[in-house]
Amino acid sequence: MVVDHDAWTRAQLTATLSEVGVQFAQASNGMTALRLAQADPPHVMIVGAALPELSSTELIDLLRCDSRTRHVAIVGTDADAQLPVPFTPLDVLATMLEALEVRRQAGVATPIRSVIASPRPTWPLVEGEASRSSSRIRNGGRSGKWRLSSGIETL
Repeated sequence: MVVDHDAWTRAQLTATLSEVGVQFAQASNGMTALRLAQADPPHVMIVGAALPELSSTELIDLLRCDSRTRHVAIVGTDADAQLPVPFTPLDVLATMLEALEVRRQAGVATPIRSVIASPRPTWPLVEGEASRSSSRIRNGGRSGKWRLSSGIETL
């Protein structure tokens, strides 16, 4: 997907992509790009620096937060790769490949989190004077009680 407010830049990029046989969509603002990406996530997005309605930084942040578009490789400022200006068709293809590789490695480096971290829930223990003094009163002066951070006391 090519996202740029400047029609001339968008036309130049789409002509380059057409020459090499790459299918693409295009958008002239950030909000349209976000809607298109959520409906049909592209493999790569080339995002211009100045976008109306939704800035390029906001667009990238929203794409990274959405599980449908998290994997999309992004070419642009503060993204997976940056396209040099002026650019040649070879620059466009090389930058797209670089962004895809960066995104692939980011996916590999992300640890898989388990839904269940332990068979029983664990509570952080907090030892404090207030919990020990109150436990001495209730337990006949025995000390050594611990209080869970949620306020529940345990042995």
